[in-house]
Amino acid sequence: MTTEFETWHVVLIIVVVVCVILGNISLLKYANKFNTVKSKTNELMGAKSEEPEHVDANKKADD
Repeated sequence: MTTEFETWHVVLIIVVVVCVILGNISLLKYANKFNTVKSKTNELMGAKSEEPEHVDANKKADD
């Protein structure tokens, strides 16, 4: 059994797909604005706070 769509169904599907694609692109562009701020913040915070050296708890202290 084959299902044939009417013309307006096909047009509606195409419009919905194009709208979803354009919406995703616009969200990515909007989110990219926050990524640049976040990376700048990470650079500033990285300069102020350095990670402490890793101390291995399994090593015995030299006496």
